[in-house]
Amino acid sequence: MKKTGFLYLSLALAAVLAAGCSKNSKSGDSATDGASDTALAVDSVGFKSSEEWLDRDMSENTRFSVDYSAQYPVSGPELLVDSVRAFIADAAGLPAGTDLSDGSRLMETAGKQALSVAKEEGGFGPAGGESILSVKLEYQTPRYVTFSVLTYEYTGGAHGMGISRGVTFDAATGATLGWNIFSSEGKEKLSKLVETALCKQYFEVPDWKTYRESWDQDFALPTLPPAFTKDGVTFYYTPYEIGPYAAGAPECTLPYAEMAPLMTPAAAALVK
Repeated sequence: MKKTGFLYLSLALAAVLAAGCSKNSKSGDSATDGASDTALAVDSVGFKSSEEWLDRDMSENTRFSVDYSAQYPVSGPELLVDSVRAFIADAAGLPAGTDLSDGSRLMETAGKQALSVAKEEGGFGPAGGESILSVKLEYQTPRYVTFSVLTYEYTGGAHGMGISRGVTFDAATGATLGWNIFSSEGKEKLSKLVETALCKQYFEVPDWKTYRESWDQDFALPTLPPAFTKDGVTFYYTPYEIGPYAAGAPECTLPYAEMAPLMTPAAAALVK
């Protein structure tokens, strides 16, 4: 198996730290493929803090830390900029109607909100708690833009929960793309293709039956929507979704040439 739960968590945390290293560096021309003056430009912004207090319910000192970072849109097609900014605010737990004009202030507001909620709820014990968010511009073309999103929460227990995914936006409209890229007929044919790719790319076994020998789990398409990435359509699973925590967060990528016949005409046009 390619990844254990512990390795997955280490890689996830490393990705977050890398994303937050430069707070205000511009990266408007990174992760692009043929993007012109319609490209989305971003700034790296973030907020990192922690608080310690006496948890009265548990009569123990505890602490909670937050590390929120994002590559925040600063210029590009207006609909796209607005849509991505709203998505980042939502991912950070902020309500609709939040001022989206300043990414640094948005991250600070979200981080302080998370600290306040944690202190109010308490119950973390001496181990404390942690909340991490990382949103990075992963890939863009003149037709679509994809961000990678990592969230991690530890609120006590044996381990935290990390979820990694991609989110794709139509560059012209700002609309979020996901399962709607596939036609109804195409989605019916998708399951077997994803099953085969996941076995070979992630679990490194020839078929699902072999994997089931160690974990009695029926195959199912992921709950998270797929995303357009550099090499094709990527599918993301959460921990526990089709395997034990030790399996990490399985994912696989199917090439565009294989996926295009299963897509709606509008979606297929985006990846030509």
